[in-house]
Amino acid sequence: MGWALPLPQRASVLVGWVAVAATAVTDAISLVPAVHFAYYAPGLHISLETTAALAAGLASYLALGRFRRSGLLSDVFLASALLLMALASIAAGLVPSSPESQTAIVYMWLAAGAGVTAAAVFAVASLLQTRRVHDVARAERRA
Repeated sequence: MGWALPLPQRASVLVGWVAVAATAVTDAISLVPAVHFAYYAPGLHISLETTAALAAGLASYLALGRFRRSGLLSDVFLASALLLMALASIAAGLVPSSPESQTAIVYMWLAAGAGVTAAAVFAVASLLQTRRVHDVARAERRA
């Protein structure tokens, strides 16, 4: 007895069922008022956003090094998207200092906009054909 599907399709089915189960558990936790899944901890939030910003900044630096070696246009877009993710994490880390103030609202929208822009740049980087940049130094300055 075994699965009737080949291995790649079997894995896709398994991932799909795990996603459905995780969604059901998340919905159940959010709809039951007696269960408190999250709590207010601005110090923890700031440290997590700082860690995310440092990781994205390091990954951006590594992607820039990859661009310098390969000269591919998709690599410079990847480095730019990772840098935007780092900036979005920095902006999100500024929000918990005073969530009710006007500047917190600006930082919140700045983080959301930078995250959406980074996602769009990631999508563009994945769709680019394998194309080399002629002047790598000029592309680095413009990125």
